[in-house]
Amino acid sequence: MKKIILLSFLSLAVLACKDDDDTQENEIVGVWRLIQINLDPGDGSGTFEDVETDKTIEFKQDGTIVSNGSICQASSETGMNSQGSYSLDDFIIISEDCVQTEFDITFQLVNSTVIVSYPCIEGCREKYVPLER
Repeated sequence: MKKIILLSFLSLAVLACKDDDDTQENEIVGVWRLIQINLDPGDGSGTFEDVETDKTIEFKQDGTIVSNGSICQASSETGMNSQGSYSLDDFIIISEDCVQTEFDITFQLVNSTVIVSYPCIEGCREKYVPLER
């Protein structure tokens, strides 16, 4: 009887983890619009500032990411399309478009926003919200 209870518990735990992964994937997949950039001056005093831009990133179901701007550095500029892949296991973005590959570009999903963090001394981040449809 103890084995059945233990097996049931383990099965539920595995299923619960799978649902969490699916939920994260469903939440991140789509087009996101850049609304704010945080370029810290190096002393930790930087804050997110609003930007006027058409820059978007799209997290696709197949694990790829595309943008109408650079996904390699914090910038509100558009016109330089870039692409790569992303991992929900490590929360990183990988792109051959990026020159500097020894540091990870990371992202996180926080309260229906995506925050992308770039490798720079000062602390460089972008905040995205879902594109209105």
